[in-house]
Amino acid sequence: MTEPSKQYRKPNPGPTAAELREMSARLKPSPWKSPGMIATLIVGGLIAIGVPYFALRTIPGSGNLISLRESAQGDPNATLNLTEFDPLPPDLKEGARAIYGADAAAEPEVLSELDMPSSSELIYPVTEAVDAQRPALRWNAFARAPYSVVVKNKANDVVAEMGGIQGTSWLTSVLLDRGATYQWEVTSADKQTESASFVVLSNAAFAQWQMQRAPLSNAHLALGTVAEQLGLLTVAENEYREAIKAYPQAEAPVRMLNNVLALRDPSVKEDQSTPLLP
Repeated sequence: MTEPSKQYRKPNPGPTAAELREMSARLKPSPWKSPGMIATLIVGGLIAIGVPYFALRTIPGSGNLISLRESAQGDPNATLNLTEFDPLPPDLKEGARAIYGADAAAEPEVLSELDMPSSSELIYPVTEAVDAQRPALRWNAFARAPYSVVVKNKANDVVAEMGGIQGTSWLTSVLLDRGATYQWEVTSADKQTESASFVVLSNAAFAQWQMQRAPLSNAHLALGTVAEQLGLLTVAENEYREAIKAYPQAEAPVRMLNNVLALRDPSVKEDQSTPLLP
């Protein structure tokens, strides 16, 4: 029986030099995946983002882009044009900014000696200043007409009067003194009497009002603050209402209107979301 022949096997020479270099390259860790390189990349990214940000925060005038973007997102008064306050004299500007930022109105000093009205039947002027020396007095149609009107000075002397008035207004028949305080009374046919007080702007306050009135005729927010500081509360109310129309999304004009209304009617609720119209 013939023994099977053995198959010759060529010995394995092993990997070549080129293959060894390729395997070594695959096993060598990538520098981009090392902890040191990762930390370097993170620090570099923070520097790239942080340096421009802090530059915008610290360089004068360059922060406007950020502040405008932040205001648009979170400030309920971002739409207001507060440059309206810039032309005001320093004292009025300071007062305007105080009124703008206040949660409640401070009573103007010129009104501190005025009495509160007897009721809400009298419309104008009521616990406020007037710019005209012959103000038009207005009231609601309470009780029965005709009505009689009497205007008294601080000494309780009658300085003007009129009877038999069928309507609900009367233009004062005499020039009232500037800087003087007055009380006016309306009496109905059935002897029901309502009263309120007011003060006429002094010569200095009237000149100040005239100086600001025309230039600020379209700057309702600023003009309203000037009127409020001078005690012209009805004028201030009207200007704040115009500001609400101009800036319907803003919070400040509504708050400022409510604050002025509360000066003469403490029962006004501090509702900052809806203007309280009479």
